[in-house]
Amino acid sequence: MKVLLGGAAGTLFTPLPWKMTDDMSIWTQNWPWIPKNPSGPSEYVSVTSKICPSSCGLMVRTVGGLPIRAVGDPEHPLSQGKISSLAAAEVQMLYSPARTTLTDPLFKSADGAFSAATMENALAFLEEVVADAKGGDKLAFVSGDENGTVNEVFSAFVAEAGSDKYFVMPGEAQQASAAWRGVMGGEGQLGFDFENAEYVLALGADVLESWGTVVANRRAYAEGREYGDEIDHGYAYTEPENKYVYVGPVQNNTAAGADQWVPALPGSQVAVALGLVKELVAMGASGPGLDGIIALAEGFSPAKVEELSGVTAEDLKAMAEDLADTGKKRLVVVGSEFGQGAGVAAHMMGVALNVLIGSFGAEGGMTVVGDIEPAVDKAMEPKDMLAGDLVAYLEEIKAGSTSAPKVLITYEANPFYSLPDPEALAEALKDTVVVCFTSFFDETAHMADLVIPVPM
Repeated sequence: MKVLLGGAAGTLFTPLPWKMTDDMSIWTQNWPWIPKNPSGPSEYVSVTSKICPSSCGLMVRTVGGLPIRAVGDPEHPLSQGKISSLAAAEVQMLYSPARTTLTDPLFKSADGAFSAATMENALAFLEEVVADAKGGDKLAFVSGDENGTVNEVFSAFVAEAGSDKYFVMPGEAQQASAAWRGVMGGEGQLGFDFENAEYVLALGADVLESWGTVVANRRAYAEGREYGDEIDHGYAYTEPENKYVYVGPVQNNTAAGADQWVPALPGSQVAVALGLVKELVAMGASGPGLDGIIALAEGFSPAKVEELSGVTAEDLKAMAEDLADTGKKRLVVVGSEFGQGAGVAAHMMGVALNVLIGSFGAEGGMTVVGDIEPAVDKAMEPKDMLAGDLVAYLEEIKAGSTSAPKVLITYEANPFYSLPDPEALAEALKDTVVVCFTSFFDETAHMADLVIPVPM
């Protein structure tokens, strides 16, 4: 016992335990799963975010060729140095387990299991099934990249196969195009001059969170709300240079940031817009080509609007008076609370209101942006791409009025998750060969016969 106690006491006075502790701490940092800082040249590369719907400009820092961090690109004409939280996380998403496990093409076997394949085998299979689907509309394509120039390449590829079944995933842009081009006979794409607007009325459109180019919208909103002089514990209040009014059922980010939130029932944008048309006409407003809409608005008295939408007569009149104020640059934006489309009628009302108050084509109002001519031979024009109705096409397949395609190709799209009734969709396409180009192993990838990984 004395020997043991003496040995223990003696050990404490030697460097042995401290050296062992030091060696153990060093050893624990050498485990293979411990991240290591990359080495190499540090550079910034200008790119456009493809994950963020706003397509904001990024400066991606790379070290030794590996992306490390994303910051805003001040030279980007749209976002001007601002980025969304989704774009800021884009670099980290490169290392997501859902992505890093998808490194090779995957074939689905008869039992539903996936096995890795070479890119050569995957492309040979794709070439074979597309050759078999040539002629008629046996090939269909769904793109989740609404604004990317890759659509020109893929739509030309589909046209070369003898098909015109090229679609983008449903959204606000398609319904706005259907309203402006299809019903009202316009040309180009509708645009919104938030930067110069002094009064913005958002009917349903969550412009500061999920509608349109959110990063640019937020920047315009913030630039009209500069801080005042610095005072103790903060800044002095200054009157905003722009006023935002939001009409919708949810106190979302736009409602929270707006100067006024007017609660309204879901899907009541058209009723509120027609009530505003009636009020504005009574104040003397007029516009070319609006006779039909003005006649329709006669049936939308303040009492009727309140019954249909929950918006009070007082709020309706106050909004109409703000819109009639010609001393301000006014903009009306109509859309859905979740950025997926409020319907063609709602977008028509948005155009009509901007025409009625003299803001269509004016600074700070609604504008028209010209279409870009395709650079790829046989590529589909943007207006034709937006005219395609994917939901209607798939509903016809479910109903049996249209034959299912032999081959369905998706690119960065997840229709088996995002579209209504995915079970019925899977049943309708049970005999279709599904090829999925994707960055992540999502629901559509699970349903595919071949999964081909693509860069983000």
